[in-house]
Amino acid sequence: MFNRYWREYPWFLQLVLFGLMTFVFISFFFAFAYYTVPMITGNSITEALNVSKQSSPQQLSVFIWLQGASSIFSFILPAILFANQTHPDKAEYLGLKKPQRPVQLLWSILLMLGAFPIFIEIAALLKEMKALGDNTQGAKQIEEATEAILNMNGTGELLRALLVMAVIPALGEELFFRGVLMRLLHLQSKRIGLAVIVTAAMFAVIHGTPYNFLSIFIAGIFLCIIYIQTGSLWCSIAAHCVYNGSQVLMSYWGKSDPTLKALSDAKHLPIAVTLVGTAVFALSAYMLWKNRTPLPANWSDNFRNEEPEVNNSGSI
Repeated sequence: MFNRYWREYPWFLQLVLFGLMTFVFISFFFAFAYYTVPMITGNSITEALNVSKQSSPQQLSVFIWLQGASSIFSFILPAILFANQTHPDKAEYLGLKKPQRPVQLLWSILLMLGAFPIFIEIAALLKEMKALGDNTQGAKQIEEATEAILNMNGTGELLRALLVMAVIPALGEELFFRGVLMRLLHLQSKRIGLAVIVTAAMFAVIHGTPYNFLSIFIAGIFLCIIYIQTGSLWCSIAAHCVYNGSQVLMSYWGKSDPTLKALSDAKHLPIAVTLVGTAVFALSAYMLWKNRTPLPANWSDNFRNEEPEVNNSGSI
């Protein structure tokens, strides 16, 4: 007999089901794209994904929307459907509840924005030191594709980039990594540190180049901490969205602002920018801790919020 909710299955089986569900959604997306993209554009899926600043507007537009659809099928749909199959209250399961203190949203966002210059410096230092060897062809393609997306002309392209690079990834990745994966890891180990590290590592693996791995890993840890300290996934979603969106906006405004353009093109940020960012980060981390409403120790338990059923005689 099948259980009504997957939470009744052993932890490992829940993890396997989540992985299989994700695999099915990703497979369906790529199969659909493989056959439809050539019909719409006349180019193969490989050509559509291999973009640069020299790509045609049509090819770039297809690539951008494929990126957005990929995030939806890879992260948003698996997380929501898994939560729906696992728990009677999928919003509660995913941590989608209103912050108990609205100011937590502000400090969460400022924490990630303050860390932004630090992450840039970490990536720049690793690349300069060639600590991870020469850049691979795959990493170069990722960088070229990112530059192509950020080469925006007009408000319409800016809004499209914000949607695909900030809003959709922030929602999907937080639901997937912090909402489901970290919860499953904590459900088994009951060790929040282990759950955070593994979640952040997997978060970093799917992003960027080898030079960005460390900074994205640390960013993943910070996003986990935001969720843990506030008890609301909306805080980490907001921080993630604004963090990604700030990069898009800097690139857009940099086209008409020489100062921002110089900052974007520089190998290293001015020391004053890094120091200010560090100060904002430290203050935000302290204020977030002062206003914390943390997840309870048993937050990952699937049955913790339920009262025992009472029969008609009034006995349990």
